[in-house]
Amino acid sequence: MNKKISLGIAITIVIASIAATFAITMSVSQRIYNRLIANLQDRIASYALIDELDAVIQENYYGTVVNDTRNGKMLSGYVDSLNDPSSYYLSKSAYSAYLSSMNGEINGIGVNVSTDKKSGYLKVTSVFDNSPASSAGIKEGDLISVVDGERVTKKNASKMTDALNGNKLTSVKITYIHNNKAKNVSVMMGYSAKSVYYKETGSAAYIKIDGFYANTAKQLDEVIKSLPDGTESIIFDLRGTSGGTVEYTTDALKQIVPIAGEGSGALATEIDKKGNKTYYASSSASLSGYSIVVLTDSETSCCGELFACDLRDFGMAQIVGETTKGNADVSRAFALSNGSGVVLTVAKVYPYITETFDGVGVEPDIKVLSEKNTEDKDVQLLTAIDYLSKK
Repeated sequence: MNKKISLGIAITIVIASIAATFAITMSVSQRIYNRLIANLQDRIASYALIDELDAVIQENYYGTVVNDTRNGKMLSGYVDSLNDPSSYYLSKSAYSAYLSSMNGEINGIGVNVSTDKKSGYLKVTSVFDNSPASSAGIKEGDLISVVDGERVTKKNASKMTDALNGNKLTSVKITYIHNNKAKNVSVMMGYSAKSVYYKETGSAAYIKIDGFYANTAKQLDEVIKSLPDGTESIIFDLRGTSGGTVEYTTDALKQIVPIAGEGSGALATEIDKKGNKTYYASSSASLSGYSIVVLTDSETSCCGELFACDLRDFGMAQIVGETTKGNADVSRAFALSNGSGVVLTVAKVYPYITETFDGVGVEPDIKVLSEKNTEDKDVQLLTAIDYLSKK
């Protein structure tokens, strides 16, 4: 049986609903407003002081103010004032290079250069693996004399260096001198960076991971699948490893560890300053049948520490080397309107079971100081090999 309500009651209900909606909206708006005006007077005073300083400089400074340089220094100084080594400002070109590196890509032809004092040419101090420069036959010690038709001199060395570090999918014509013979080549800019390196050390596989980027998990998977028959153990070298993201680190871990069954069931957990949690789940992959050692040193940081700690938390590895850096900062990049960017610490990361390594580092199971290593003898690696041979 349908019941009808009077027009007056209907109007009252509508008005009450509007009033409730308005009250909720005002409450939310008030909270947003309160956040916006927090320390408002302090911020106004800071901006006014910057304007005052700018006016003094513009009126009295003898030299020329370069706006781009000034703005970059001001932004960099603001971030530096946070006194956080994991947070920093990036210029437009540096921000572009940062994004490329996180994607596992590197701009340019893949060389480090310095100005040769005698000739004024660019001297190649190193050539990166898997780079276009390497494919073009450029070697360490070669001299780059011409870049895109312009002869290299001491005066234009900086400009010529920038020309070798262009964006991907562009090419540069280079004349370089090798063994006193000039060679002309056209070299493509940009390439997929290699972050996983493999070699055999007897019955053990030695795998060096330089960082955890978008293509690291794929490279690691390819190396693991290509291990020769008879391989009994694996040594993961994470000495000096810090770069990458938590997401890419857990992508690499998924190639090795089984499904997480303890704690939250996450390979890693990010917790921001508001207590919000982000979980990184495991998968069904499991690297069984191998004895594993992880090499660490005092420069193993953040993503490297997470990888090492998780392998031990799963009971899959022993750690040989030094106590790690103790940096659990999660960094994230933010673009600014002029194309530059800022990298900020936005959270802390927690490993699978261990409570935290932030500020304390990851302690090795077998401590071997890196100072014992020499040019001819890697004592930490030899200790790992000796340990595995006795298992």
